[in-house]
Amino acid sequence: MATITDQHKAINALTLTRLRMDEDLQEFRCAQRMLSHKAVLNNSLRWNVIWEGKNAISKRLAARLQRIDGLLGEW
Repeated sequence: MATITDQHKAINALTLTRLRMDEDLQEFRCAQRMLSHKAVLNNSLRWNVIWEGKNAISKRLAARLQRIDGLLGEW
């Protein structure tokens, strides 16, 4: 059984993960908007850089979602 201290650590980790996830979501949405601009669509190098960045953010979001699910199971 988890102690009070363990529960507090899980709650703090969950809160921090959610805050970071909000930041990642903002970055992801920004990258999606950037990909739709005509100037980016006409420049393949720029499009590829933004696309790769969006994919990296997507992976971070997936990892954070998995972490949140694990943290919720702690208590």
